[in-house]
Amino acid sequence: MARKKHTPEQETNKLREAEVAIAEGSTVAEAARRIGVTGQTFYRWRKPALCLALCDAKRKSASGAVDGSSLMVAFPPNYGAGVLK
Repeated sequence: MARKKHTPEQETNKLREAEVAIAEGSTVAEAARRIGVTGQTFYRWRKPALCLALCDAKRKSASGAVDGSSLMVAFPPNYGAGVLK
């Protein structure tokens, strides 16, 4: 089967769609299937996006614009709860 190359815009849109599904209570595997990628691809895409979100929040926090409690704005507080079980 041929591999499909996604553009960065497509990756971002699919990540957002998957994040909404996860926030609604579905598992990462279900969310990945819903957007048409494997779980490994989802995690590979999410790693740089998560780093950018955290680095941006830390930068804002260091400048005094935002307090430290807003570091998880991009992801809900129970986001990784399934991993810890």
